[in-house]
Amino acid sequence: MKVEGLRLRWNNENLIPMWMADMDFKTPPCVLEAAHRICDQEILGYTIIPDSYYISISHWLKKRYNWEVNPEMIQFTPRVVSGLSFIVQAFTRPGDKVLVQPPVYHPFFIYPRKNDREIVYNPLILENGTYRMDMERFRNQIKDCKLFFLCNPHNPGDRVWGREELKEIAAICYENNVLVVADEIHADLTLPGYTHYPFFTISEKAKMNSITLMADSKAFNMPGLTSSYAISENPEILNRFSAEMEKTESENGHILLLKP
Repeated sequence: MKVEGLRLRWNNENLIPMWMADMDFKTPPCVLEAAHRICDQEILGYTIIPDSYYISISHWLKKRYNWEVNPEMIQFTPRVVSGLSFIVQAFTRPGDKVLVQPPVYHPFFIYPRKNDREIVYNPLILENGTYRMDMERFRNQIKDCKLFFLCNPHNPGDRVWGREELKEIAAICYENNVLVVADEIHADLTLPGYTHYPFFTISEKAKMNSITLMADSKAFNMPGLTSSYAISENPEILNRFSAEMEKTESENGHILLLKP
């Protein structure tokens, strides 16, 4: 997509395709071998998501972030951007406001607009070569919003948000009854020397007033498998999200989610 899309979007193939976060490295052998084992069964039929899928996610998050996530808190979603759209439809109505912090991943703008929601901007401040949040403006802009799209770590700008920044965001959104949607698809790419803090873990207010979207697609170069997931400890939030997915029968997953 990132190469052929140059001609479709800009009518120019002589560009460096940095517009899409897709790798030019091979997918890891362990992933390819697992996919081959499933294909070698020679039946690529309908399936249901097995318990092993949810258990593997729980184990990974515990190992990587010391994050306790029960399988009941996880909902499969085809892609993170699909999840954003489902969330917009589940938790807002046409005309409702969604806050974003540019410069940021362009689907943060696209899917609210396509669903007739209003975008509210709280631009990041570039200071000494590093982006930071404008908390004073954030407090004002968040009023009357229904959702806040948090990019954690931030894309673009490679900013890994700190615990205190996230804790302040969690408190402000909780006080204003604004659901935090944490896109953490780049979490596994956090470089040594920096610590990724899953928003969910920051505080009790964050835990009960957020839904997190994650995937293995960026770190392991497998976005074509369309396997992402949403996490929330608040069952009301997760059930509402799941119900929206069920309207388009998008919750069932596919054969490559099986344990090979």
